[in-house]
Amino acid sequence: MDRRDFLKLSLTGMAAIAVGSVKIPGVFQNQAHAADNIINLTMMEADVQMFDATLVYHWVYAADVSPVAARNSVRGMQEQVTPVAGPAGTQLFPSFPGPAIFATAGDTITLNITNNLPANVPHAFQVVGTKIKTGPIPAGQTRSITFKVPEGGTYMYIDPLNAPINRVMGLHGALVSLPAAPAAGHRETPYSKPTPAVQQIFDDLGNSPELPPNAADVTLNNYLSTVPANRGGWFLDPAHNRFRFWFLNSTDPTLNEEIRQGIIPTPAEFRRRYVALYMMMNGRAGGYCAHHHDVTVSAMIGQPHLLRFLNAGMVQHSCHIHGNHVWVMAINNQVRDNVFTVDVWSVRPMDRIDWMLPFRMPPDIPNKDFTGAKHSDNAGRAFQVPPEGNLATAVRDELEVRPIRNGTTANLWPAQRPIPYPMHCHSEPSQAGAGGNYPGGLVTVWEITGDVNGIPFEVSIGPDDPDPTIYTNDAPPA
Repeated sequence: MDRRDFLKLSLTGMAAIAVGSVKIPGVFQNQAHAADNIINLTMMEADVQMFDATLVYHWVYAADVSPVAARNSVRGMQEQVTPVAGPAGTQLFPSFPGPAIFATAGDTITLNITNNLPANVPHAFQVVGTKIKTGPIPAGQTRSITFKVPEGGTYMYIDPLNAPINRVMGLHGALVSLPAAPAAGHRETPYSKPTPAVQQIFDDLGNSPELPPNAADVTLNNYLSTVPANRGGWFLDPAHNRFRFWFLNSTDPTLNEEIRQGIIPTPAEFRRRYVALYMMMNGRAGGYCAHHHDVTVSAMIGQPHLLRFLNAGMVQHSCHIHGNHVWVMAINNQVRDNVFTVDVWSVRPMDRIDWMLPFRMPPDIPNKDFTGAKHSDNAGRAFQVPPEGNLATAVRDELEVRPIRNGTTANLWPAQRPIPYPMHCHSEPSQAGAGGNYPGGLVTVWEITGDVNGIPFEVSIGPDDPDPTIYTNDAPPA
């Protein structure tokens, strides 16, 4: 493999493999179904491109995943996957992090793991928090392991040897186990054994004034139904993509380059000398993280998302989200008895944290128009949460370009839609990269694209603006 191949591999996005009856969300650029529940993974070398175009040596997992055709992401960026020749005429598709594996709790999976890395470092495979692991895999050899998928939840697989070196060099990925079936009379949750508190939250979604259903989803056979039409429920429905991995990692290019040259530090030396020059989420940083479809979260009010944090790196992050508070549903596969809302939570190395982002009306949005007077349809009322109040009413001016107001062009400004809110790390250096380039680190966004009534902003305040004599369409004046 030459350096040009490595560069292409750095742009593929996350990959996914489904086992059994599970369907894969379309957010993943590369996806496949495992034939006969057999997955082939290969450990290999790759240069991974950082946000500043620097290529940094890594070890990665590659799977025999067939790529989908090149496509446009929600941000309009186009990517093309280029396979790498594997043994016996196979094609390998490396990804960083490794491919996410989706399966149902209790299913049987066989993993064939091949070590194509240099012979000077031992390697192995383990699913953290379980007894699923191999012994050492010599260079050029393959080891097979057959196991039953553990209880529903978020798991991380890693190379556990030389800890933390092999893991931090890139040998890590996610395993998502889905419960076999929801409890009788209840909605499906991500867990085989949800606590009463977590089960109640899922049962309440769409059934309370604070958590109303989005009208568009109700029209589409109500994705919150007790028996979902698609295996995996609303948080894994391929038609909705209402979940994301936020997979954290960090990189020290100096140590990685020494390892490329065969200079292997001891784990203690690696920890002592480690300088996290690049902070990443899903293998991306900065603008590439904030504007990529497998990281950003876009939806309307009343369309909740499940966020699965995993931290394979060396840095403890303090992840802070704006605009909504989130529920902390599970920590390291322990479903919480006491579920409360937060806007910041620490994610330590090796942690797996599940958040639910409810997509509520942000509580700090005022119900006033440009002049400071309340809109007529909410006259005499305090600020209203859905379904009585809609964002297209509350912040109508901000959501539309106003090329003409009262017959003049004096108040021309760009539309502020969708409504974006950041998620960033309160461990401030992690928001920069390559020695201080801001925001070249762990920064992304979630954004509100429409109202609880199921109408996207592009429709509700576009040509169908309720007051066309004052608010015109988005075209600039001639």
